[in-house]
Amino acid sequence: MTAQSDASAPPPGRNYSFGAKMWNFSVVVLIFLLVGPPVGAVVFLAMVAVWVGQSSDPETVASVFAVLTIYGLLFSWFIGGLPATLTGLVFATWQTFMGPVRATMAAVAGIAAGLLLTLGAGDIAREIGDPPMLPLYLLTCLAATMACWLLARSFVTAGGRS
Repeated sequence: MTAQSDASAPPPGRNYSFGAKMWNFSVVVLIFLLVGPPVGAVVFLAMVAVWVGQSSDPETVASVFAVLTIYGLLFSWFIGGLPATLTGLVFATWQTFMGPVRATMAAVAGIAAGLLLTLGAGDIAREIGDPPMLPLYLLTCLAATMACWLLARSFVTAGGRS
């Protein structure tokens, strides 16, 4: 390997067994399913708390965020489970069979997931003062996707290729 090659890429000519590939695939999907929704919920709820408390003092915003987070984390898998699983399936397929997912590809996938969530969710949160949902969903999905990408990339590189 040259100094210019990607350190996380497998050595040339190395073939992984079907079982190892399926293990990596499963782990990546599980990371997205378990980590994505709560990360997305925290980002989403923080932005909603700032939106709701935009004319209030910082202590009120923090209080709104704390209350929203207590209840929001409980429901995060119901709202974010499907988008996280679908994004995880795309990442797992690419990473298992095509090679490492780059940061730019991960960011594009997160933005695409946010766009699809916006189209699918419609007017889901209009009761909270009509915030602009597109930026909320885009940033939520982008942050969750990037966090999951970092974890999945690290795990598969370190533990799945032994």
